[in-house]
Amino acid sequence: MKDSSNIWPAFFRALGVEHREATEITGLSGLSHPVQAIGVDDKTKRVVVISSEYNPRIAALMQVDIQGTLPDARVLVARPIPFNISHTLKQIFLSASGQVDIGKLTQTIDLIKSPKDNDEKIKELYGPAVATFVDNASKIKLPPLSYIIDALQQLSILDWHGIFMKDGVPLQKIFEATNLLMNYDNMQGDRENGICPLPTYEFMPVDWELLRSGSDVDAIQQRLRDFNIYQYFFPPADGVALSLIDNHLGTAGDISKGLQIATERGHIISRNDIVPDANSIPELL
Repeated sequence: MKDSSNIWPAFFRALGVEHREATEITGLSGLSHPVQAIGVDDKTKRVVVISSEYNPRIAALMQVDIQGTLPDARVLVARPIPFNISHTLKQIFLSASGQVDIGKLTQTIDLIKSPKDNDEKIKELYGPAVATFVDNASKIKLPPLSYIIDALQQLSILDWHGIFMKDGVPLQKIFEATNLLMNYDNMQGDRENGICPLPTYEFMPVDWELLRSGSDVDAIQQRLRDFNIYQYFFPPADGVALSLIDNHLGTAGDISKGLQIATERGHIISRNDIVPDANSIPELL
């Protein structure tokens, strides 16, 4: 796999932390956890860990384990997600109207029936999307087993018994399976467990080059905002408020407490994004 570990120094500079080379870190339990890199800011006592775990729940447990060894620090964990079947299928089969292109899906089924005869046509139609999928997945150095388990986890949402064992129109089954995969949110687990997902499968070549060069921190910060990564570390106050309201915690007291907890856990509250002129919580609400 291509070594892209040199993207982390620039990534950390954009977050205001200093890059530290590491491949593992030991928690309070005595277990060693695999990591991509670590970023430290002595001033704000933040420690940002880029996990190599394939599962967000394990990454969340790792966060607690590491925090136990650093009582005076605030540990934040991010987890790269190198590929997403849903994202690739959308690139291939999603029409301009946002619906599955039945014509293209039918054409794909016909081509797959005789792959040897349609090899060049398959490469022409789907080669670029698949190449991007493979290239992005190969840029983050994770254990090979992680890729296999992640792929199986994404595919496990399908009703394989219904696809292969039940009677029905094959096209309809394939359409339902494709639609289900395209609507699968593979970052939900990270959000629910308080981990920052890094959707590196969405990175364009210009993004990888920007991170490798590290010459334009402002541009890197903007791209991290575009991917909703920067906001995890520097959440706007009104964004935190909306999240709490979505979770039925909408009083001024709830939001004040939520902002306090976020700060205590290492998230630096930034200026409002939606209502920049609001100077208090009641005014924000």
